[in-house]
This record gives sequence, structure tokens and C-alpha cells, in this order.
Amino acid sequence: MYSPKDFANKTCVVGIGETTYSRKSGMTDLTLQMTACMRAIEDAGIKPHDIDGVLPQAAGMTSEDMATNLGIKDLRYSASISMGGASPCAAIQNGVLAVASGVCNYVLLV
Repeated sequence: MYSPKDFANKTCVVGIGETTYSRKSGMTDLTLQMTACMRAIEDAGIKPHDIDGVLPQAAGMTSEDMATNLGIKDLRYSASISMGGASPCAAIQNGVLAVASGVCNYVLLV
């Protein structure tokens, strides 16, 4: 059984990105999600090609959409987490496991 101690000093959040909260932004869902992705990538101080794992939200874009739109050429890991309100927490846990196990270096979650 794993415990949080098993992942200490092996993973961390290095960037966050968001868009303006609005009911009528005039942008598509894909545009809003990609904008948030690019802001997180910039905040992390990395480039899109550094990302090798993606975890899109279940109701949004697909892993293929993320990889294609960001120009990710060496995608090593992707998953779609569909657990209702628990999806964000499960996606974070999934990303932690992917990085801690050495499958990926950078995982982008939406």
C-alpha cells in the first residue's frame, strides 16, 4: 500500500493557468481550455514540447486534442478521468503517480 510519504519530494505543481470567469466570454470551450493550458505552461516556465503526459477533463477536449493543439510530439501518458465531482482530485492523483513512477516528467491537467 502506498502512502503520501512515498511521493514526497518526487512531484510538485509547477504552474497554474486560468481564464476570466464569465458566462459569455465569446470563446469556445476549446479556446478557453487551451488558453488556460498555455497560461499554466508559461507559469511553469516550460515549453509545450516538454509536456509528456496529459489528463483532460472528461467533458472537455480529448487527449488527442490537447497533444495536437499544443504540438506535443512525445506523449508518453494520457488518461481521461470520469468520476463526477471527484474527477479533479483523481486526475491530480493520477498525474502524481505518472510522474513519481518515472513514466512522465511533466503532466498537464485540465
